[in-house]
Amino acid sequence: MSAHVFRSRSVEETHAFARALANRLDARSVVALCGELGSGKTVVVRGICDAFGCADQVTSPTFTLVHEYQGTRRIVHCDLYRLSSMEEMIETGMVEAFREDAIVLVEWAERALDLLPRPFLRIACEHGSGENERIFTVETVEPDGAVAPFPLIVRQVLREDPP
Repeated sequence: MSAHVFRSRSVEETHAFARALANRLDARSVVALCGELGSGKTVVVRGICDAFGCADQVTSPTFTLVHEYQGTRRIVHCDLYRLSSMEEMIETGMVEAFREDAIVLVEWAERALDLLPRPFLRIACEHGSGENERIFTVETVEPDGAVAPFPLIVRQVLREDPP
């Protein structure tokens, strides 16, 4: 099976995609957001947080590294952009959050995939061909390292690319 690929042509579509995805997360989900600057990672975080009633609390944690938001679920939002070593990543407190009842959203997660507890949801965020187009590839990384499509019911929200 291949990963689910979604194309968004606006911030509003990306936000709707993330809200729909949030409905599939449980209280201890880990979401790894990977991609270049401006590829939609923080917009996805805001959409997920909106689904849990805490979008107004979201800021980019590039300087603070870890933020916690409380809505109908507790969210821990980590940004690893400025970190360069595993030791620095561990020192953020991110690893402790994996043991708690919190949804953990990790931006720049490609820098710490080995630290993330499996299974986790990986979302590869990319720029599309148009100025506002973004491409999101969504898959689950299983405990054995295998990659599987994440079971999403998002086709009604966004256009899914054919396999």
